[in-house]
This record gives sequence, C-alpha cells and structure tokens, in this order.
Amino acid sequence: MLRQYAGVSSTVLTSRWHSSWPAESECRETRIVRLLPAPRSAWTETLFLRNVGVWLARHRSQFDAVYIEDYPALVYQVGQRSVIGDMPWITGFGGVRLPPGLPANTVAWSVIAQACDACRKANWVIASSTPAQRQLLSAGILAEKILRIPPVAWQSFLRTPQDRHRAARALRQASQDFTLPRDYRLLTCFGELQDAAIWKPAVEGMIRLLDRGLKLRVWIVGQGAVLAKLYERVKESGYHHDILFHGPFDQLDDLLQLSDGVLLPDSRSGFEYILPTALASAIPFLGLTPLPGNEMIPDCLHSLLIEEPTADSFSRRLEDWYIHHPRWLALAEEARQSMVASEVHDRTRRQWVDLMRKLQR
Repeated sequence: MLRQYAGVSSTVLTSRWHSSWPAESECRETRIVRLLPAPRSAWTETLFLRNVGVWLARHRSQFDAVYIEDYPALVYQVGQRSVIGDMPWITGFGGVRLPPGLPANTVAWSVIAQACDACRKANWVIASSTPAQRQLLSAGILAEKILRIPPVAWQSFLRTPQDRHRAARALRQASQDFTLPRDYRLLTCFGELQDAAIWKPAVEGMIRLLDRGLKLRVWIVGQGAVLAKLYERVKESGYHHDILFHGPFDQLDDLLQLSDGVLLPDSRSGFEYILPTALASAIPFLGLTPLPGNEMIPDCLHSLLIEEPTADSFSRRLEDWYIHHPRWLALAEEARQSMVASEVHDRTRRQWVDLMRKLQR
C-alpha cells in the first residue's frame, strides 16, 4: 500500500515454520525473509530472537527504520544498541487483555506495566486502540512518543457468484483438499496457533456443529505451538477432512472470495489485515471481544462478537452464523457501507506516510 502511495520499500522479517520453505521470497513487491528456527518452544524462541538480532545487526545499513509488531520479547531484543545502532525503531502495541476475573487493582496494573515496559526505548509506539493508548500513558510512556493509528490495511474483494466459482476452481486445482462441495458453507480461520485457552474451545465449537450434521467446511490458516494438539483432537473426532489446517498463504484472494465467514479467535493476530478486509468485502465476521480494532467495527456487528472463549460460546455463535446466514450477510453489507463512509482507510494511510517521512535519514 505505502509503496504505491509514497514510494516506501519494505522487507518483512519473520520465522520459517518448515525448513522446506524458501529463506527469501517476494509477495506483492514486498521482500520476505524467513529465519530458522520457528519459535515453537522457549528454547527455539530464544534462538529465533537471537537470529533476528544478528540479521538486523548485519543489515541495518540497508534500512531507515525498523517496525516490530506487538512482540515484547522481540522488542527487548531489537532495543539493544548492538542490534539497532542509532537507527530509529517503532513498535506496535495492541493493549493488554487481562485474564478473566482479574480485578482492576495493583495486580492488574502491574501486568499492564510489564507489557508496556518493552516499549520505553522505542522512538515511537503505535497504539492500535484507545484503550491501548490509555494503558501506555498509565505506564508512563511519554505522550509525544505514542501515535494512535488503527490497524487497518485492506483490500476489498468482489464476491459475485462468478468470482466465487473462479476462486473455488483455483483452490481445487491447487489442492484437492480445498474441494468445497456445492451446498457446503466455508468458514476460514486465521491466526497464530499459540494460545490453547482460545483455540481449543474454538475447535471444540466447530466439532459440535459438525456433530449436528451441518454441511460445513473449516479451513484454519496459521502455524503455532498448539497446532499438533489441535490436529490430534480433530483427527480423534473423525473430522480431519472437514476441518483442514494449512500454513500461511502468500495471497489470500481466492480464500477470502470463497469464504462464507471469517473467524479470528485470537485477538492478537490477524486484525491488521484480515478484519478490515472482511469488513470491506462484506464477509460475515466472527471474533472474540474485546478486539484491538474494536473502534473500527461498526455498531451493527458488536452484538455478534463472542464474549468468552468457551466451547459453548463458539458453538452458539457459529450455529447462529450458519442457520441465519442471510441475516449475517445483510449485517456484513451494512458494516461495509459504514466502513467505506468512515474514510478510516485514507486517514490511516496518511498517518503512516507522515511517520515514514519523519524516519528518512
């Protein structure tokens, strides 16, 4: 987006979840560098963070700035002078979601302060929501270092019957696993499969729907530490052909054009692109509240959000989406119109461009 708008060249540095993946690739004119190992455990995460530091120290002369997306351990690593030198750097902060039942007392604030502490050395901190901004201020982060930029960067996809038929054919040709029967609904899920307390009940909710005989396919796109256990549970249930796990896609166009609904169970991933793209494309959206992009979600969708990460909550909301799908489609179109009218996309793009200009050396 910024390359087309302001001539910004970017490199994405991330992990390589399988040794067969290429160490470097390009997606939509963005260079992608993947480092081993993938952070699957405390040991591999430590090694991955060290490798990030080594790579940045070797290549920092190629860049004007570094941005880290809401990853405290990596923020601490990059904040070292030996890694970053005098190069300016930015970190995103999505806010701290306190455990259920934790009172708003000194214990809660200590949790917030610990999460915010990683942001202190950054030149700028991008708060993705007003609550996140308030948490940063309460932890003593200087107001002039905080930029309030909502996490929005999206595309809008045409979803006519012809477009969806073409997308179905393209996915089927890529892999027979992506064959979608004509009268089945498709739910796509995105995110890092890290938090068992969220993903396990989400998958249990899907299994309950399939137990009721609903014609449903679920495709889960992502990698993470709990992937193996989730797959074991799905295989044990006998629905491993109905609930499909797949690694990250280079492009999501066909998948999103074909989806009847998008589920983002984990509020820490997917909201920079998946959520606004679903809204802008009038795709019914299911998510767990509160969300980093909560302010971006039109009022008509707030009542549809899942309040507690339990199997009952997920199954009830998913069943409502399946049975009352025309109503969900109508609300998705209402949300799309509201989002377009808000002009949040252009405003966010201008904020990023202004920041990039400040960072030029």
